[in-house]
Order: sequence, then structure tokens, then C-alpha cells
Amino acid sequence: MNSGNDSSEKPKDMKDSYVEKGNEKPEKIVGDIIDCLTELHRDFVKSSMEIGQEIEKYGKLLKCWIQVDESKTHNPFLNLLYKNSSVFLSTARDEIVAQKRQAERISVFVDNIGKTTDLISASTGSTASMFNLDYVFNDPTFGTRDRFQKTSNCLEIIDPSLANTYKSIPEILYGTNADPARSALFMIRQSFDHLFNILASDNDVRKSTFWKRKKGDHPNQVTREERMNYALDKHITDTTAKSMLSASTKHMLTIYNQLNSAHKRGKLDEDKAKAALKEMQVLIEGWVGNIQNNHE
Repeated sequence: MNSGNDSSEKPKDMKDSYVEKGNEKPEKIVGDIIDCLTELHRDFVKSSMEIGQEIEKYGKLLKCWIQVDESKTHNPFLNLLYKNSSVFLSTARDEIVAQKRQAERISVFVDNIGKTTDLISASTGSTASMFNLDYVFNDPTFGTRDRFQKTSNCLEIIDPSLANTYKSIPEILYGTNADPARSALFMIRQSFDHLFNILASDNDVRKSTFWKRKKGDHPNQVTREERMNYALDKHITDTTAKSMLSASTKHMLTIYNQLNSAHKRGKLDEDKAKAALKEMQVLIEGWVGNIQNNHE
């Protein structure tokens, strides 16, 4: 007796499912993952922006309630209104705290994505080697978390405001959608100038043998090369490190000029921008690390 089911439509077992997946092109699958994460990133950025706006609103509310608290009154109605407002605000706080606890699961979710990506990178690398392809998976454009945190901690000692500027670079590069590379370039140039203005102030450089009076309308100008030469002599004592950083000075200035391309209007070459970001970060890490070693 026919039960009405088509005997040809059998449920797929695990083997059949595996074979079907194996027919997909890996590059197509990776493209799907990129599209999925790009959409997720877009949503997170939008949500982060909206949360930032809410924080700004509550900052204004806080100022208002401080003024209300300072407005002492014996009016029974106003005192009752104040108490009722406190109950309402407390209820709102409980709701937001509850929402925050739910959102904390996102960090676990993001961490799991990172672990999956690491596994895929390792698998892809081993597969590429079997095809005799020399493919190396480098660190992200703005370095690893440990390296970044170490440099940030050093900059915190030099100047907290400089550390904050430096910390904003990966937040801008990876946490925004609107031309992130260009904005990150601006901030790393700011970090670079800020660091060397501290290490080699205009007055100190002018008093040194590394400075020469300029011709023209700006005779007292201090160039970046003069500033870095002074910083080398003043803050780096290890001869090997000094030699290495001295050799990098000229290259650093070349990179700095490349960063100036961020000033240009129109579409920015993202690959070149990220290459400049990575190189400048490595150079800043070198300076900061050696300066820290000198003070230990």
C-alpha cells in the first residue's frame, strides 16, 4: 500500500551531506563567510554608534539631575516628584542592566568566531603547502593584541593622552565602516607627531647640534628628521638599537610621507594605506620598546 511518501526522497545521511558540501568551491564558501561577517560587522557598528548616542544623552541627564539635587526645596509636591522619579530611574536602570547581561553573550560569540577563523587559517595553510604554494598568513594589519597592549601600556607611562590616541587606531580601523583606513591614517600620524614632540621638544632640539637655522620665512622650524635624530641621541643608549633605529629614521620619514596621501581626496588605495599603517606601527613599537628598556 502506498503511504503517499516518495521512496526516492530519502533523508540524506551524514555521508551524503558531506559529499554535497564537498562539491562547493572553497573560494565561494570563504566569500560567503566574508559576506556574513561584513553584514554582522555593519550591524554591530550601527548598534555601537546608537549606544554611544544613548551614553551622550545620559550624560546630559546626569547634569540635569545633579542640578535638581542641588536645588534644595521643602515643597512636598516637588519632594514627592523627586522620589517618584528615583523609582522610575531605578526601574529603567534594572532593565538596561538586564539587557547588558544578555548582550555579554556577544563576546563569547565573537571569541568563538575567532577560534574558528584560526582553525580555518591553519587548515588553509597546510592545504596550500600540499599544493606547493608558499602562502603565509600574517598578523592583522594593526598587529596582535599582546603587542598592541604592550605598546599602549608604554605610551600610557609617557603620556595618557597619547596612549588614548594610539588605542583609537584599531577601534577606527576595525570598528567603523565609513572610510576606516583614511581615518586610521590620520590618527597614527597624530600618534607619531605626539610621541616625538614629547621625546624631542622644539626648544630642546634647537639647543642641540642636530638643529640648523632655516632659510626663508620659517628660520626656527624644527624638521621631523632633526627631531628624531635628537630623540635617538637623548633616549636610546644601546648601540645596537640606536644603529637599527637610526637606519629606520629615513624609512620612517618615507612612510610618513606615504601617510600624507590620506589628505588627498577621492578613493584611497586600501592596500597601500594598510601597508603604511602596519609599517608605521612596527616602527613606533620599536622606538617605544627601546625607550622602555632604557628606563628599566
